[in-house]
Amino acid sequence: MMALLLPSCSQSADNLPPRWSEASRCPANRYGADGPPIHDAAPWLLVPPAARSAIEAAEKVRPAQRRAFTSLLSKLERQQPVSVVSVGGSMTAGMMCDDVLARRRMRNCSYPERFVELLRTAFYPPRERALLSHANRATGGTTTAAFLPQMDVLLAAHADAAVLADLLLVDFSANDEFEEQDWGLPSSAEVSRFLKQDKVFAATEVLLRRLAHVAPATAVLMVEGAAITTATGACHRQKLKCEPRLKEPRDVSGAQLAAQLYGMAYVRYPLMVKLRGVDYPRVNHPPYKIHIHIAAACLVWFCVFSSQLQQRELPELSSPVLLSRYVVCAKPQSRFDAASHFKRGNTSLETPQGDWRLLQDRPDKFGWIAHRRGQTIEFPLKFGPSPRVTLVYTQGYDRWGEVNVTFSGSSESFVLNAHHEQRTTVSSSLVMNVARNKMQRVDGGVKGFSIRPYETRTLRLRLLSKTFKIISVTSC
Repeated sequence: MMALLLPSCSQSADNLPPRWSEASRCPANRYGADGPPIHDAAPWLLVPPAARSAIEAAEKVRPAQRRAFTSLLSKLERQQPVSVVSVGGSMTAGMMCDDVLARRRMRNCSYPERFVELLRTAFYPPRERALLSHANRATGGTTTAAFLPQMDVLLAAHADAAVLADLLLVDFSANDEFEEQDWGLPSSAEVSRFLKQDKVFAATEVLLRRLAHVAPATAVLMVEGAAITTATGACHRQKLKCEPRLKEPRDVSGAQLAAQLYGMAYVRYPLMVKLRGVDYPRVNHPPYKIHIHIAAACLVWFCVFSSQLQQRELPELSSPVLLSRYVVCAKPQSRFDAASHFKRGNTSLETPQGDWRLLQDRPDKFGWIAHRRGQTIEFPLKFGPSPRVTLVYTQGYDRWGEVNVTFSGSSESFVLNAHHEQRTTVSSSLVMNVARNKMQRVDGGVKGFSIRPYETRTLRLRLLSKTFKIISVTSC
């Protein structure tokens, strides 16, 4: 990944309010700071593609926009007043969005409003969330070109046109897909010879160049919320159900081409969802569930983009359900290390039981060693949520033999052989997934013994032949 220069106006973690930590600035895997997992609220969302898009955008965004987003993030993290303006067509305005249970309709139901609410819960305490204001100025039937004549007026954060928004969300994708850019003007043979992509690109280029001139300090987030479908131009007008299809990388709109060339942030929602995420009766007026998904995609994108822009660790992206299930054993529940026991004289460490001897059979080579058939050693082990055992032993040629391995409370056992044909003596590791029910030998490990989470069991080894040496035993 390309390293980004940290802008001078970004803030260090030491200067942030106490409630912030590296992991919690922007919760990319939750639908709001205290909300449900985003994978539950937006089950059709594909989080990794959304994150990858944000990482790529952070590498390519132009310097002026990098400064604008850094300033925006600084205000959010310091819980200062922030203004957001959204522009687009009727889809962006929330036309026909009706969330009955939540009592949300139209603009209050739209994805821009939901996205801003997610930012409020992520960055502000409840009593200060009004500091993040939002004006949805999207208008039905508006293409990018149709927006241009009055864009300077609509960019203002409030009635005072001298104050521009901190963040401008732009989404004309639905109307740009299905309408002529200047459909209110008489047709012209000179214009009709151009492809739709050419017209959208030209209108977007005018928009971006004007923004760079009149609003250089405004962070611009371009969103492609509409799906490309197999519909004819009249499909949505006739209120027929249009058959959707997921966009492919080659299906690049004129708006995205312009965004790429001008180094602008671009969220391409149709590439971030499963098919159901673009499956709605009217392409330009999706139901409220689609607005929830677009808002979720924008949140994931924004959180990852922010972390990359400020050179921080990625926020957690996976479902909290999975993250709690797949854990790293940072600190073993039990640990027996022969070298530590030998050097400390067994005074402060838990000691295994049995008649194996703790020896230094070679310089700086320590271990519990058995030479006599039937000698036994026992290691009392504690286990955590995912029971595992790692046994490190000496493997070699000539004098090395076998042990029987079992656990207290289990009728299962297996034989571990320390002899190999290579004329070398090495330390080998045996990994045991002792939570599994069925006994199974695999390359370098064992599964079985049916040990439940948080149990305490005793690992028992009995010498069967020749010599065996245990270097360490750890459990998790």
